[in-house]
Amino acid sequence: MMKQKTRAYSAKTTAKKNPSQAPFSVPPQKAFYFYTNIGAPTGQIASSLEDFNNKLKSVNVASIEFHMQRGDFENWIRDIFHNSKLAARLKLIKALGLKGEKLREAVYEEVKRNMLIHPN
Repeated sequence: MMKQKTRAYSAKTTAKKNPSQAPFSVPPQKAFYFYTNIGAPTGQIASSLEDFNNKLKSVNVASIEFHMQRGDFENWIRDIFHNSKLAARLKLIKALGLKGEKLREAVYEEVKRNMLIHPN
């Protein structure tokens, strides 16, 4: 059986190259759609980094694990907001192999720290 791969975001963007100048909110076709598995959407959608971080607090932790394993968060942040530094830090968190609430907290805190450095 061939493994199906879905994309949780659209790579096309109008965001500026400077992550601190990324738009506060992106249109639905560029938003992040949370899944717990392929074909299993949670119904949670994030249209900005602030919205994304707020959703991280409540989304099913299985969704965070799913997307971190696939690199979806880092890809969305790099491709849509052109924030390669935050994407690289999320990749480092992925390499730690954290699971569950420890993973949620690590991702949440890293995105929060980035938002303090680069407010919209």
